[in-house]
Amino acid sequence: MDVSADLRNATVAYSVIGDEKMARQAQSFFKKHAGEIRKEVNRYVILKYSPRLQFVRDLGIERGNRVVEILDQLNIENSENETNSPNV
Repeated sequence: MDVSADLRNATVAYSVIGDEKMARQAQSFFKKHAGEIRKEVNRYVILKYSPRLQFVRDLGIERGNRVVEILDQLNIENSENETNSPNV
C-alpha cells in the first residue's frame, strides 16, 4: 500500500491466483465495493481525512508462481530423461 504525503490518497495492490476471468472479477469487486472498504478502514484507522482508495493489480505473485511452474516442469522433464536414458 502506498499513501500520499497528505494521506488523502492510497494505492492498494492486490494479487489474483487464477485466470483472467478471476482477475476481472476481482477488479470488478474492488471497483464496486471501494466505498464500503474505505468505510471499514475508517472504522479502524483514525485520520483527519479518509483516504481515497485506488486498487491496482500486482502481478508479482502471479509471475513468481509462473516461474515455479516452469521450474517444476523442467524438473519433471529432467527426471523423465534420466529414467529413459540407457546407463553407460
